[in-house]
Amino acid sequence: MQKKQNLPAFTVFHDSTLIQMSQRKPKTEIDMLAIDGVGPTKFKKYGTIFIDLISKHIN
Repeated sequence: MQKKQNLPAFTVFHDSTLIQMSQRKPKTEIDMLAIDGVGPTKFKKYGTIFIDLISKHIN
């Protein structure tokens, strides 16, 4: 379990990365890693959190 850091999304990922996430709506690690600005380290730290939030927003 990750410790909550209370960081705004734009401090974790660049705006252009967040825009791509909002357009592509990634559902898997592979989907996330295909987005510019998301590498293995950032995915490991934040990827599943963002996937969960995107999935909740879609549903």
